[in-house]
Amino acid sequence: MPNRRLVRLNEQFRREIAEIIRRDVRDPRVRDVTVTAVEVTSDLWLARVYVSMPGEDKERGQALKGLDAASNFI
Repeated sequence: MPNRRLVRLNEQFRREIAEIIRRDVRDPRVRDVTVTAVEVTSDLWLARVYVSMPGEDKERGQALKGLDAASNFI
């Protein structure tokens, strides 16, 4: 079970990433993406970001490509 610090960091990263996607990413493919959760490893080396997106499989694929393209920026 993650400790309190990791739980707080996960939530803070979720808020920050969602805000960056909403405010700073200009790619129209990612406009409907919602960040649902973030899991940071205990050494803070890796973060898994879970997202939700509406639409058909084709639209979801395009949104994932847009997120992949913006991942270094995010």
